Amino acid sequence: MTGFGPPPSPTVKLSVVDQVTNQIVEMVLKGELRPGQALPINDMASLMGVSHIPVREALRRLESDGLIVYQRGKGAQVAAVSEDDLRSIFRLRRVIEADVGRRSVALLDEPHLTEIEQRLTDLRAAMTDSTPAAVSPAHQAFHHALLPGATPWDCRMLGQLWVATERYLQLYLGTAQSATATAAIIEEHESLLHAANSANEDTFSKALADHVTWSESEILPAIVMPGPRG
Repeated sequence: MTGFGPPPSPTVKLSVVDQVTNQIVEMVLKGELRPGQALPINDMASLMGVSHIPVREALRRLESDGLIVYQRGKGAQVAAVSEDDLRSIFRLRRVIEADVGRRSVALLDEPHLTEIEQRLTDLRAAMTDSTPAAVSPAHQAFHHALLPGATPWDCRMLGQLWVATERYLQLYLGTAQSATATAAIIEEHESLLHAANSANEDTFSKALADHVTWSESEILPAIVMPGPRG
C-alpha cells in the first residue's frame, strides 16, 4: 500500500510483512490507531497473529513513510498530526507535482489519458462505496497516472508525501459532511483529468498546483479544530 504507483494486482500474493504493513496503515487511516499511540511490538504481533519479525519490519517501513516515529525509551508510536506537518507536506507536493506535471504533458497520449479516466472511475467508486484502506491506493493510483514524466526520485518523494496526505484526508472526511466532501473531492479530480486533456504545460502544471492548494485549504480546518470521527 505504501509507495508510489498503482496498487498491486489482486493476483499477486503479498508477503507477511506487506500484509502487516497494509493492516497497520488501514488501522491508522480508520483512526483505530490514534496519533501518539504507542505500538508495542509484542502487542501488535499478538493482535495480528504473527511473529515479532514482520511487525518490526513493517514499523520500520512505515517510519520511512512518516506514519510511525520512534522515541527513545518509548519505542514505536503513531506519528502526530499538526498544522505545521500538513503545511510542509502540501508545500512539497505543490512544488514537485507542478514541476513533474509540466514534464509529463508531452507523454499524455491517448493510452495515458484512457488510464487516467479509468483511475478516476476507480477513485470515484472507492470514495463512495469503500473503506479508507481502499481509497488510499485508488487515490495514489490516480495521481500516479497523471505524472508519467516522474523520475525515480520524484516517485520516491511523492510516494512518501501521498501516504502522509492520506492521514489528513481521512481526518478531514471524518469531520466533514462526508457526502458533500466526497462530491467536492471527486469534482476536483475531474478537473485534473480535464487539465490533462488540454495538452498545455502551463494549464496542467497550474491545475496540479491549484489542486494541492485547494486540498490544503479544505483539510486544514480539520487539523486546527478537530471534531469527532464517525
